[in-house]
Amino acid sequence: MQRAFVLINCDLGSEASLIKELNQLDTVKESHGTFGPYDIVSVIETDNQDKIRKTISDHIRMLEHIRSTTTLMEVGNIEDLQPLPDIIPDVIPDEKKPLEPPDEVDDEVDDEEYDDDEDEEDFSDKTRG
Repeated sequence: MQRAFVLINCDLGSEASLIKELNQLDTVKESHGTFGPYDIVSVIETDNQDKIRKTISDHIRMLEHIRSTTTLMEVGNIEDLQPLPDIIPDVIPDEKKPLEPPDEVDDEVDDEEYDDDEDEEDFSDKTRG
């Protein structure tokens, strides 16, 4: 069984009527109003991915007041997933790797080097003449 979660944005005030319409579709198992960036989340269950696509493109997106959809496909049992091979080997030699940050950072600032008053005086002298 294939399952997808459809995140739906709709026109303001149309949530309740859309949830009723969505729940009448055969492949839609449940729909709920939500807070956040999406207005409604619907769960679709079918025996193949093509039926999920058709449900979304031919039915859900055709409903009046639907503005946009985002579909999240379920991956199934996480235990069944194979780990990805290490496709990016460690090819950067140690001498080219970024340096580590220093152990101690000197928080003191040299007053002469960063004296704002002095900079303002220099600027005003340059603008006057």
